[in-house]
Amino acid sequence: MCLVFSAAIKMMSQVMDQMIVHEDNIKRNLNMTHGLIVSERVMLDLGRYIGRQNAHEVIYEDAQKAFNDGIDFLDVLLADERVTKDVDEATLREMLDPARYVGSCVQMVDDVVKKWRK
Repeated sequence: MCLVFSAAIKMMSQVMDQMIVHEDNIKRNLNMTHGLIVSERVMLDLGRYIGRQNAHEVIYEDAQKAFNDGIDFLDVLLADERVTKDVDEATLREMLDPARYVGSCVQMVDDVVKKWRK
């Protein structure tokens, strides 16, 4: 099993050494959905203020409106009093920043590293 991990790590190291990161493309791709890519995060954060089920319904409706009408998700959220009565624009902008929402990635990486070290 160790040989498999060792080979995988060697291969990944080679890939990473040759990888070219185009930050402008990454940002453009993340913004293609005009904020909808992080709607889950907004729903989870909003749930702390208005309850989980209410947040689910509000974000579902607002996401549908943004998508169907071709409106930026932030603009829809800012126009929704159910959202703005508890959350200000600066907080919404933070919630909508994909760079601030990595979900469980950090824990997953830590788990893999821990297993590999054993």
